[in-house]
Amino acid sequence: MLVKKGMTILGIYSFSFSHMLNLFIAIFTNIYLFLGMFCYGISVLLWMIVLSRVPVSVAYPFSSVGFIITMIFSSFLLNEMITFNKVMGIGFICLGVYLIFSTH
Repeated sequence: MLVKKGMTILGIYSFSFSHMLNLFIAIFTNIYLFLGMFCYGISVLLWMIVLSRVPVSVAYPFSSVGFIITMIFSSFLLNEMITFNKVMGIGFICLGVYLIFSTH
């Protein structure tokens, strides 16, 4: 969410050297991008802790819960629409996670 908000402020970028240099600088000057990248770093550390304790066949499917949280927060914070298809997709994700956890 933070990275999206930061990139909305900056605008569209392409994969050219000048854009990448500007984007790198923007990470340290745009609070949304800075906090977003910081959160990504924390999430990698937490993921490493989870993987040290839980089988990847259980941990990875559970990470799809992030899709549900992202859809809800993007609706409130970024005014993105929650459509019927998105709700159905989330329903299938929930069903899949339930089926995986019901076998353990």
